[in-house]
Amino acid sequence: IALGKPAEHRTPDDIEDMVKFTRKLDFFKHMQESTREDLCKTMCLVNQPAGAILHLSTDPMENQPWCIVIVGRLAVIASEESGSHPVWFFEAGQTLARPYLNLFVGHGRMQAHTEAITAVRYIQVSVPVHLQAEFKVWTRPLWYE
Repeated sequence: IALGKPAEHRTPDDIEDMVKFTRKLDFFKHMQESTREDLCKTMCLVNQPAGAILHLSTDPMENQPWCIVIVGRLAVIASEESGSHPVWFFEAGQTLARPYLNLFVGHGRMQAHTEAITAVRYIQVSVPVHLQAEFKVWTRPLWYE
């Protein structure tokens, strides 16, 4: 319920509930409690219908939020001259961000995007500039698990 509230209307109890909830998510497991609390203060819950495009490989990579899938299924769709096809799927509990698309885009004319395959609900986490350097260290292990 707290995630559904606008950030400016969240109480300290709401933030505490959100911090407890995030302890179950791999995305937060390498973070200190104070950092987790800071992120909980601004993260939001997003609902998207099937077919919604979340990220494009042509989008700038700076200041892109991270998404933690709660319900539903997303796919990375690669597109090239011969057509488009899914190359990776994200489901409940998994984390994705715009930089992941670089793993699927070659040096040629291939592009990629993240698309909701079903209706999807996810947590959107924007990382403040002062945490971005540390954040890369905390999330790097997620790429290899």
